Formats: sequence, C-alpha cells, structure tokens
Amino acid sequence: MDLSFQVLLYIIGISLAWILGVQKLKRQSRLPLPSGPKPLPIVSNLFNVPASESHKTFSQWSKIYNLEMIFLSLPSQPTLIINSARIAFDLLEKRSHIYSN
Repeated sequence: MDLSFQVLLYIIGISLAWILGVQKLKRQSRLPLPSGPKPLPIVSNLFNVPASESHKTFSQWSKIYNLEMIFLSLPSQPTLIINSARIAFDLLEKRSHIYSN
C-alpha cells in the first residue's frame, strides 16, 4: 500500500472515532429523553422521518412506544414530537415564558 493511502485511512479512522465519541458524550451528558426510533451512527434518525404525511408516522410511533412525546435525533438538531394536545398546550402556552425572549 502506498504511504499516502495509509495516512488517509488513518485520518479517516481517527475522524470517525472522534465523531462517534462526541455523539456518545452528548447523549450521556443530558437528562433522559423520551423514547423513539433508534438512531443510526452519524446520520441519526434522518432516514426514519418520511418526506410526506409525517404526521401519520408520528402517530404510529406514539402507539408503538406508548408515549405522547417522541424524541428524534436529527443531524442538525434534536427534535421532540408532541402527540398530545394537552402536553402541547402545557409546554407552549402555560410555560411559554420559559421558551421566549
């Protein structure tokens, strides 16, 4: 094998290990989150979210996990799906002063 190819493989391996390690540390340092579909490494739940009629999928997940809130880990940001009008009202109306500027 060429030396430059070995160096490239080494750099890719170190980078991948670092990314996976950072993701694991982020998950461990937070409070427990609601259940949801198990994320894949690096891409998280990107391929679990449908392009159309996502509300039907979220409703099915709510029944599968027996939860009114479902957590999705997307590459750009964590996402909380709320499948209950009561919880949505509580978080968005009663506690809106916490989330607004």
